[in-house]
Amino acid sequence: MAKAKNKVIAGDYNGYKVSVSVGTVSLSLFVPVVDIDSSTVKSYEVITDEHRKSAKSGVARGLAGKMLLGNVGAMAGVYSAKEKGIYQIAIEFKDGKKSLIEVDDKIYKLIIKKCFTTTYANDTDNDIYSNSNNIIVPVPDEVSANSQTVLNTIKTSSNEPQSISNKQVISGKGCLIIILVIVALLFVALCISALTKSDKDKIVPPVLESSTLEEDSLVNMDESTVPHREGENIVGISDKKLDDIDVLFDDSIRNDVTGNWRLARIAESNFDIAEYAVDYYHNYFKEDNEVHAVVNFTSNTTTSITSGANMGMLFVTVYEYVPNEEHDAKILFTGAKLEDYIIYLDNGDIEKVS
Repeated sequence: MAKAKNKVIAGDYNGYKVSVSVGTVSLSLFVPVVDIDSSTVKSYEVITDEHRKSAKSGVARGLAGKMLLGNVGAMAGVYSAKEKGIYQIAIEFKDGKKSLIEVDDKIYKLIIKKCFTTTYANDTDNDIYSNSNNIIVPVPDEVSANSQTVLNTIKTSSNEPQSISNKQVISGKGCLIIILVIVALLFVALCISALTKSDKDKIVPPVLESSTLEEDSLVNMDESTVPHREGENIVGISDKKLDDIDVLFDDSIRNDVTGNWRLARIAESNFDIAEYAVDYYHNYFKEDNEVHAVVNFTSNTTTSITSGANMGMLFVTVYEYVPNEEHDAKILFTGAKLEDYIIYLDNGDIEKVS
């Protein structure tokens, strides 16, 4: 089975290693040269099947890449033969440099987390999360039509125009909206037809709950149909309920300048927050841009829970409790990091990151 190169394979920093040290992903040449997170990355895209549909073989994909993307596109085509657990990511840095990297599954997931949420608005020195408008969060194998835009900007020795214009992107979105409207109208028509056909065989349309989180999230929560993931990093399932847990909840924290921070206080022994994270998300999150702090005074821990619901994930990080941090957003989450998890919302799988 092929292994990821974990290095830059085209563009700027070509040949540099992609390394991980103390939870930080960097491009290295003997020593780290540049970190990969939202402080350095302007945008990024994952190269998936959408970028290499033009032919079935790896060689043919390389030729197609050359025509579409120039020299670096050809390099992406050469390495585009699909292997499980190997990812190619096109990165545009804020200083204008552009690189194409190949990494394994572990580094890929860490890059997603670091580029999606790596700095709280309250304190740029804390290793906490906030969204950046410049970061394109990828959904593997379901990349939208404008994903070629980032790839077409990666150049080594030649300058080639982008193949997809803004008008084409807008047109694609418009077509998607029209299709969704047509599907909705067909559904309503079918329901009306069934209701009027027979009084004995009435069909009651499903009642949709008015929930901003569930309408906006692209997550299928039918856990009975989603197989559980396998691997040494899958350490459990987040399926426990908070029904018997006393939670003291506040929807604001002093000195929070974002207005998005929330605080929950508990005092529970033998309490693994990761096992309750999915139920907590459904009960206490109102918007997906919120940052929740769960302080457990019995275990002396403070846990950060943030949502990547558009990717079907929750990010859970456990810290040592710092006295009185629950009263001041400026010192919240400043204790030593103890555990780091990704919780999958489709079936509750818990993956330990570090």
